[in-house]
Amino acid sequence: MSNVNGKNRICPSELQLELLCLEEGLSDDEKKRTQMHLQQCEQCREKGRYLEAFYGILNLEISKSISNQVLDFAKSLSTGIKYGMLICEPIPENKNGHGQAFLAKLVFVANGKDGGKKLSDYDLSSIPKYDIALRIMTDHSCNGSLLCIWNRNDKDFHDWKLHIPGMVEDVQFNTIGVARVSEVNIEKLDNKVIFFDISLEPDKETTRFQRIKDTVLI
Repeated sequence: MSNVNGKNRICPSELQLELLCLEEGLSDDEKKRTQMHLQQCEQCREKGRYLEAFYGILNLEISKSISNQVLDFAKSLSTGIKYGMLICEPIPENKNGHGQAFLAKLVFVANGKDGGKKLSDYDLSSIPKYDIALRIMTDHSCNGSLLCIWNRNDKDFHDWKLHIPGMVEDVQFNTIGVARVSEVNIEKLDNKVIFFDISLEPDKETTRFQRIKDTVLI
């Protein structure tokens, strides 16, 4: 505790106010005392409103799917990056233990220096309703790839998994449909059957801090 505000009233620290906002790190007693204090202290309520506004905007921004424009910009920062996009079409009634089957078709790939088409030349909203766009960006210097999925029907991808035959581990996506995996050769996925599995388990209750952490740490 820091800062005295009024007669015999001790204000919580800014860290405690922030932890209350993030729904993380305070015991039940600390949370209750801080909430009771906010009912009596306008100065702390003002700080709390600022923190709520800040984290509300942050949560809104990081919950958006990665756009093609963002991937184009990331690609422009290095000549050692290769990226591209596959449109995955569902194969009716074709399922296995890994989920629903999709046929992946390569529609764009580029590497080295910029030139020619970019991912932003493709309008994701124009792809068929049940198709899935799979964007892959590979940085050879990091020996890894970034996978980004997009479709028109789901804004929360935290329970999505991708199985690519030949890969040892399934790909687990975060809330905005992003996963970091070992290096993937995008051209080898052209006309290949892959499998998306969407869990039907109910959402687990998480704190605001955990939702931010799960989105930004990939």
